[in-house]
Amino acid sequence: MDKNKKRLSFIFVLILSVLIVPGTQADEVCDKGGCFAPEKVIGTTSVPLHGIGKATFFIFDVYTAALYFDFEGSVAAPKLFAEEPIALEIFYHRDLGRDIIINSAQDVLKKNPTFNLTKLKPRIDQISQAYEDVKAGDRYELVYHPKTGTSLLHNGELKVTIPGEDFAFAYFGIWISDWPLSQTLKKQLTTKKEMEA
Repeated sequence: MDKNKKRLSFIFVLILSVLIVPGTQADEVCDKGGCFAPEKVIGTTSVPLHGIGKATFFIFDVYTAALYFDFEGSVAAPKLFAEEPIALEIFYHRDLGRDIIINSAQDVLKKNPTFNLTKLKPRIDQISQAYEDVKAGDRYELVYHPKTGTSLLHNGELKVTIPGEDFAFAYFGIWISDWPLSQTLKKQLTTKKEMEA
C-alpha cells in the first residue's frame, strides 16, 4: 500500500472514531428507560435535574420524563412560576400521533378546577398547533423562564414560546399539579433523585 493510500486509510479511521460515539454520555443520568443531562441552563440559571418518571398505558411504556427545578417547597405552587425557571423533558419510547398528545393534555387541563380555561384557551390552542407526530427516540421539552414564558422544543428545535406564568402553571400542571395526568408519574418527577457520586 503506497503512502497516499495509507494516509487516506488513517484519515478514514480517524473520522469513524469521531463519528461513532457511545449512545449515552458519561455525565448523563439514566433511569426508567431514559437518559438526561444532570442540569439545564435556562436563561443564565443552571437548573438541576430533580426527578425522573415513566408514563405507561396499560403495560406499554409511552415515555420517560425528567423534571428540572431548584425550588424549596411545593413544586405545584403558583409562586414557583412567578420566580423560578423550570423544565420538563420527555423521551418517547414509541411512535405517537400529535392528536393523542394534544387530546391527552387537554383532557387533564379540563379536569383541573383551578385553571381558567377560557382565558388560557388561545394559548393552549397555540401550543397544540405546534406539536408534531413523534417517533420512538424523539424528545419534547417544555422550558419555562419567568421573563420569556414557556418554550416547546422538538428534538432541540424551538417550535413556539407562550407567554405568561399562568399558562406555565397550568401546562406544567398536566404533570405536577394536584390533578395530574398520573399520580405515580407526578410522585416520581417531584421526588428528588439521589445522584450517584
